[in-house]
Amino acid sequence: MEKFHNSHYKHSNNSFLTGGGEMSKIVSSKKWDETPLGAIETWSPGLRTAVRSA
Repeated sequence: MEKFHNSHYKHSNNSFLTGGGEMSKIVSSKKWDETPLGAIETWSPGLRTAVRSA
């Protein structure tokens, strides 16, 4: 599977995961750069919102 990569969305932090909780810990510990979604820092605002809302 081809990796999704969008360097246009380069964020310096993962502040959208703040607030604690089990899911926040799980998402933060995943090595996303090894997945088709790519590193969290390159995720679009829409994807970040979807993850935060889950």
